[in-house]
Amino acid sequence: MTGWLGISLGDATGIGPEVALKAVAAEAGADDTKYLLIGDEKILLRLNEKFSLNLPLQKFPEKNSGRFFYVNPFAEKIPAKISAGSAVAAKAAMACLHDGAERCLRGELDALVTAPVNKEAIIRAGHKNFVGQTEFLSELAGAKRTAMMLLGTDAAGRWLRVALATIHISIKSVPKRLTAEKISLAIDLAAQACRDLQLPRAKIAVAGLNPHAPSCRRSRSVDMDNCRSGWKILRTPIRIIVTQPTWLRYILRTRFPRVPLQHWRMQQK
Repeated sequence: MTGWLGISLGDATGIGPEVALKAVAAEAGADDTKYLLIGDEKILLRLNEKFSLNLPLQKFPEKNSGRFFYVNPFAEKIPAKISAGSAVAAKAAMACLHDGAERCLRGELDALVTAPVNKEAIIRAGHKNFVGQTEFLSELAGAKRTAMMLLGTDAAGRWLRVALATIHISIKSVPKRLTAEKISLAIDLAAQACRDLQLPRAKIAVAGLNPHAPSCRRSRSVDMDNCRSGWKILRTPIRIIVTQPTWLRYILRTRFPRVPLQHWRMQQK
């Protein structure tokens, strides 16, 4: 562990730089983490002063005694007045994302936080195959198995961790794009995340695609085929709970008794 956290500031015309600075200011007193803000220094310094955050920002790597640093990998200057969807801002965002990822791969950073980007502007700026930051980072790292996980906690300290089987597609296209392999991958990587986070157990809940499926035979078959196949190819010995809908719990228990119990165990809530 290096003790360094990188933050790519995303699109300069969006909320990324402001939110990043405010988040760092809010978390500054929690521990001794060092922060590397990757983006345009003029924007950072101006926002730091505008919102009276008073973060002692330093240029990286001139000094090492502080905790709050910035670096700008984008050679071109970003105009003071720039409109949303700007090609310059899009190219700068990609340069920052790439720089932060490379630093992680070299072991200079423990993790990279990515602020929002403008996907349409990035595509128009020449990155025709750009789908999202998740896919970009996966390709850059040479990762063959990836999943997006959303994590959050409430005031009571109760955590919700959600691994997504599909991302960056419209809701109406989910039934056609959802496959047994994607379900299995999400379950497997969610279980691996539980171990990486050093949680005491790996208990995974799987939500049905259509909560109204009991009244629709066609929807029911889509869910059933995908989930059934997903369990058959699953290799990780974890405990799985199907939370919705009820018919899925019943069918899995009655129709597929040969699925090893250590792979999944039904639990009525």
